[in-house]
Amino acid sequence: NAFDTVLTFGGGDIVTLLGVNQSQYEALGGTEFSTGGNGNNDGNNGSGNNSGGPAINNADNTVTYTGTPVLLDPSVTVTDATGTVSSVNVWFSSGYQSGDTLSIDAAALPNGYTVSVTNSGDGVINDQDGSTIHYHFDTTSNPSQPSIFLSELGGTPTSADFDAALQAIEFSPGAADGARTITWAAYDNVLHSPTVTTTVDVGPILNSFTLTVSQGGTDLLTPSDFSVTHPQSTDFYSVQNAVGGEFEVFNGTNWVSATTGGFNDTQIAAG
Repeated sequence: NAFDTVLTFGGGDIVTLLGVNQSQYEALGGTEFSTGGNGNNDGNNGSGNNSGGPAINNADNTVTYTGTPVLLDPSVTVTDATGTVSSVNVWFSSGYQSGDTLSIDAAALPNGYTVSVTNSGDGVINDQDGSTIHYHFDTTSNPSQPSIFLSELGGTPTSADFDAALQAIEFSPGAADGARTITWAAYDNVLHSPTVTTTVDVGPILNSFTLTVSQGGTDLLTPSDFSVTHPQSTDFYSVQNAVGGEFEVFNGTNWVSATTGGFNDTQIAAG
């Protein structure tokens, strides 16, 4: 752009740069912005509590979806040196696929915390101290970057209350595999925190496969025998006889025993 853009801010005004990570932000190298994510340049490069507002701690992690909903980060916390956290937003910043969801796993909450579910994606977390936090999974405000938004509802939830809620956020995928990037940010009614991210790896998902073999025979399974969501691998299995045997995979040169081991007629009968 051949022209400079000047933004004039009043007290409490905030500018959000979408699609810009911390490294890109710092690489601007000019005096256009202050470093830290919320207007307080403390030399921490926005990586932790900036002595001027909320901060999301831990996160910056990677988790893997293996077929059941996965918690984003059981150790994530939020702190605020100068105020009280009032809300946290957690959203798909990249890689979102239709059907992906973020929700609260009630079983992951500590003792003394309960969930009152209003409807799918919406509910209230009843905190141990009597305060409440409302959560809502929003797919309409920004359809390409849905978010789960947690905000104080009743009383004054503490940082520990928000910690309990954030640590119970779980991810479930839609039909497609691939990496998702989840971004976290907190707010205390005055300042926003620097953002941190969690990466969720979603590999191919085996939904079902069919197998027809004769007794004592060997049948080579092909991709057509499997119902796999977005397969990324061409390594499939061979099965040795109909009443028991082992799985093998092709390593590019030879067929070798798979780490999944074998099976017997009792397991076959049980499905």
